[in-house]
Amino acid sequence: LLVDEAHNLIERARAMHSATLEPAAFQVLRKDAPAALKKPLEKLQRRWSALAKTQTLDHEVLPELPADFIATLQRVCADIADHLAEHPGDSVDGPLMRWWFDALHFARVAESFDDHSFVDLTRTPHGSQKHPALAIRNVVPGPLLQSRWAAAHGVTLFSATLAPMDYVADLLGLPADTLR
Repeated sequence: LLVDEAHNLIERARAMHSATLEPAAFQVLRKDAPAALKKPLEKLQRRWSALAKTQTLDHEVLPELPADFIATLQRVCADIADHLAEHPGDSVDGPLMRWWFDALHFARVAESFDDHSFVDLTRTPHGSQKHPALAIRNVVPGPLLQSRWAAAHGVTLFSATLAPMDYVADLLGLPADTLR
């Protein structure tokens, strides 16, 4: 495996293992959602409202992943999948499909949530939004990359700016015996 411009890998890996759910996109979805999805989306709305009520600052880091919200989100994703299986032509390029993909990504990132990431609530700059944006932000992608390095027969990272190397190796989850 050859990786050129490897200094960009840290931020790209962080971005791949981070996700945000925006309240504006969710509200657009709720407004035009098919009737069969109204009830599950309303339940998620209530969970999101409960999170918003706990928020006292414009930006807050939560002590843990909100389990009730994540469980409801996963149920909504399954309900949307069922709806799309029954109605394959629905919202192929609309807010339903876009929000569903965002929600699936968020749920997937939540499954690997651990000490290498944090979850936060951020009030949007639009004062009319009742709900904050909910984000899972990866800080140290190394633990999530280790299985990729192990699967490769060999890896060479090219960059003129991988320094300090011990710090970079830790962030990228490179094996302890990595040659430099």
